[in-house]
Amino acid sequence: MRLAAEWKTRGDDCGRLARAVILSSPSSTEPLTAQWCNDAFWRVNPGGNATVPSLYLLDFARRNYKVICADLSGNLERYSLELMQEAKAVLLVCTPEVPSLHLAREKMAFLRSIDVKDRVSVVLNRVHKKPLFTPKQVEELLGVPVVQVFANDYHGVNRAVTTGT
Repeated sequence: MRLAAEWKTRGDDCGRLARAVILSSPSSTEPLTAQWCNDAFWRVNPGGNATVPSLYLLDFARRNYKVICADLSGNLERYSLELMQEAKAVLLVCTPEVPSLHLAREKMAFLRSIDVKDRVSVVLNRVHKKPLFTPKQVEELLGVPVVQVFANDYHGVNRAVTTGT
C-alpha cells in the first residue's frame, strides 16, 4: 500500500497505475514480464500516451529489481524512446542481411538524433557460417560495436524448445 500512497500524491494517472500494479503485480519471486507491464500500461492508459505512466512504472521497477530488461518492439513508440533514454545500455538486434541492416542503419540515425547512440550496441542474430556481412563490417556500417553473435542454428533451437532446456 506504500506504493499507492506514494503515487496517489503524483496525480490521477499515477494513482490509477499504482492501483493496477497493486491489484495485479506478480509475486516477489517472479520477474515483471513484458506482458504484465504491457497489460498494466494499457489498463491505465488506453490512449497510448506513455509520458507519465511508463516513467513511473520504470521507477517502480528500479526500486524493486536489480536489473531491468525491456524487450521492445522496435517500432520506436513514445514509451520505447523514453525507456531507451533512461537505459544504461540499448541492444539493437539485427541479422547480417541487407534489409535488416538497412533498417538498423535508419534506426541508428534516429537514435543518434535523440542522443542515445553512445549506449547502443548490436546483437547479430541468425548468423550463417559464411555471412554476407561479417561482424566487423556491421560495426563499420552502423558505427557501434557488435557485442554478441548468435549462429543460425535452427535444429539446436528446435531441440532446446522441444526438450525444455
